[in-house]
Amino acid sequence: MPLEGSWNSGEIELIVVAQGGATDTPWFLCDGTLQVAGHEDQTVAITSGVDWQACPRPQDSMGNPTSFERHMAMDAPIGHGGWEGVSVVDGPSSPRDLVGSAESAQSPTVVVHVGARSSDADLATITIPQSLGSCKCVHHDALLGGGHGTTQVGTRPGDTVQIQFDLGRQISGWPLLRLRGGRGGVVDLRLSSRPDTSEHHIRYHCGDGRQEMAGLRLITARYVTMSLTGFDDEDTAIEALHMIERAVEETAVGQLQIDDQLDAAWLIGQASVHNSRQESYGSRLLPDRYDWLAGWVLQSNDLAHTSSPRIARQTLLGRAPIAPFEPGDFAYALAVLGYYQHAGDEATTDAALGVLARLWSQADHVLDRPTTRWGQAAAAALALAAIDATCQIGEYRQRTLELDAIRAKCLEALTACWDETTELYADDPKGDRFQQWTNGLVLLARGDKDGRAAQIEQSMRRPGVEPISTFTQAWVVAAGLGRAGRVLRMMDVISNHWLRRLSREGRTWRDNGAFDPSASAPGPDALWVRYLLGVRSLGPAWSIREVTPPLAVLPQAQARVPLCEGASLSLSWGPDIDEDAPDPEVSRADNLRPNPVRLNLGVDLEGETHLRLERGGRKRPTVSVNGEVVWRNEKIYPNPIVHLIAAEEDHVLLLLDRTGHFQIYLE
Repeated sequence: MPLEGSWNSGEIELIVVAQGGATDTPWFLCDGTLQVAGHEDQTVAITSGVDWQACPRPQDSMGNPTSFERHMAMDAPIGHGGWEGVSVVDGPSSPRDLVGSAESAQSPTVVVHVGARSSDADLATITIPQSLGSCKCVHHDALLGGGHGTTQVGTRPGDTVQIQFDLGRQISGWPLLRLRGGRGGVVDLRLSSRPDTSEHHIRYHCGDGRQEMAGLRLITARYVTMSLTGFDDEDTAIEALHMIERAVEETAVGQLQIDDQLDAAWLIGQASVHNSRQESYGSRLLPDRYDWLAGWVLQSNDLAHTSSPRIARQTLLGRAPIAPFEPGDFAYALAVLGYYQHAGDEATTDAALGVLARLWSQADHVLDRPTTRWGQAAAAALALAAIDATCQIGEYRQRTLELDAIRAKCLEALTACWDETTELYADDPKGDRFQQWTNGLVLLARGDKDGRAAQIEQSMRRPGVEPISTFTQAWVVAAGLGRAGRVLRMMDVISNHWLRRLSREGRTWRDNGAFDPSASAPGPDALWVRYLLGVRSLGPAWSIREVTPPLAVLPQAQARVPLCEGASLSLSWGPDIDEDAPDPEVSRADNLRPNPVRLNLGVDLEGETHLRLERGGRKRPTVSVNGEVVWRNEKIYPNPIVHLIAAEEDHVLLLLDRTGHFQIYLE
């Protein structure tokens, strides 16, 4: 809830009184910023620890911002005779169907190192310590999973005991520390995705007796480095160090069986999606700005595994972009469209349309303000994709937004960035910076409408073109190639950035990745559903779905795709080969004749299923459904099962308007 006011310079005390419902484990959190009037770039972050320490976010040695929290033990409550200057602030009531995360304590698995270093050493970097010397650290492995007892630590003046733990995998949550004694000592916990960096810093000032400290900010980390200073006069006993893992539990419905590699990658993707489900997708909490491009990718993958749209809805409502808008906020439209086509939730979609209306009203300003990440071509391409998505949503909801002018501006911006020499889109007009992901975004927005997909596909691999640098970028490039019909090249991207990492021992793509471990780490899950299985929604709540199996690219497959409300679509196909038949001498023409294909389709959701079958070189294919011929010699054979049949240049379209199981035979 917002709080407005003005304060004089100097020391300020801010008191918030919150009344909550009855609970056995009450808790309170205040997280936000104070802004200096007249200086938009000067803010002070507020995070409510026991003593309400407010600190700005420092930078590490590489210039990256790191989160910082300070906690202090209190000997006794502060006495007072009454509250003065209390302000009651009314805030919007929370929706009743808020989705919360489940929590579980995860212990470290390995002690990476233990030793002593100077207490004056820089905490922004992590270095391997020297031997303990005169310091004490007894039973340092007691804090590992399955360990027993406590870790006893004592220091000497000027020295710090440092222990680094490996959690075994990237975990999203917050640290929990339990200890006894050590009054006046300081415990610094530094958490990171790599053993040599510090991305999150929590400092705890110890008191008397048994104490417990839990972090406040959601953190994703694998390594915890614990530094203990000031335990010269009184040792401390560390009873527990856990990472309280948080994730929203959903039932995985989607299944994929193609080959060993793709099947294994699908399961890693499933675990990766599980780790990304918080109250919103990913670990970026307020006041951090939400990355809607990464969020849309994570949402797409989540809906490929589960029929539940709960997190998608909560993210759309709770993390909707606000002014001043940025180019990445255009991806909000893609997320809204994907959500509506999956869930058919009219109330949430109408609320999101209001956000989109505000976004488009300021789109000119957003596009005129390129940033380091968003050059002119990338911003214009994402805006074009968002315009198409917004128009599709408006058509569903019978609402019209005038976007022709902004569409023309985006097309003009893209044209200005096209470079005939390299046959690629530069980041900016007449620029010399070319990125794979920028051109992937253009393909995602335009497909092959401009007839340049083949050129871009080849040119992206030239020397001097900046390669993909995150999993999200890899996903976007692969999606662009898929939309442009370059499915084989899409599979090359998937193989280069995901499948080659299967030999690593990590449970998720974040654990296996070589990219920035603090960035989003999606798998290619939704791309397999869309382009390897050929399944997509064409109407609200899967009321119209299209199935276009890529028979020429993938000879056989078996899958289950979640729809909505617990429904699913089962699909399998493969060549119909008589293995017992003799192998007589046949002509070359007979050898080139495609094998018959047997396809099984099961649908348990009312609506229309558009099944598009590749001709695959068959000039006059014959199609049978449940043993009865429905198409032969380019003619329709009436059948009560098939509502409509239409001939296309490369496909035969069958429209099924009932639920059930269908056996299709193509020869």
